[in-house]
Amino acid sequence: MPFWKNALLELFTEPEKFTIVDQTSDFWVIQDKYPKAQIHLLVVPKVKIIKGVTSLDRSHLPLVNAMSDYLVRTGYDGPNFLVGFHALPSLFQLHLHIVSRDLRGCKHKKHRNSFTPDFMLNLEQVMQALTDKGQVVVDQDHYKQVLAR
Repeated sequence: MPFWKNALLELFTEPEKFTIVDQTSDFWVIQDKYPKAQIHLLVVPKVKIIKGVTSLDRSHLPLVNAMSDYLVRTGYDGPNFLVGFHALPSLFQLHLHIVSRDLRGCKHKKHRNSFTPDFMLNLEQVMQALTDKGQVVVDQDHYKQVLAR
């Protein structure tokens, strides 16, 4: 397994390696080290949730709600931003992307495809799945096809 997949886990031990732009008691907001747009932030929980949205259950609804409240409070929930979790994250540790719509840093089709509504799960989808089913189910084959388009 490539070492870079663990990069976000370093927030727990070496936060000085990151540009932390904001934080709450529940999460950090950091600049993505390889931004795909003019604004590319990651909202990273301060509790380890290694495998992304598929690791969430109903007990995580307060965390997801706190993330949603943060977006509203900061204006990142508006039409100028793409916000969501990658259905198939490339990094360990749950993280929510906040990305301006310019996507000027997407040099490869795969990167651009990973920021489409077909690949990103928005907060409403995640909250609904957790409320209704107690988990988020991801069809890996479907999302791999989305990336390959």
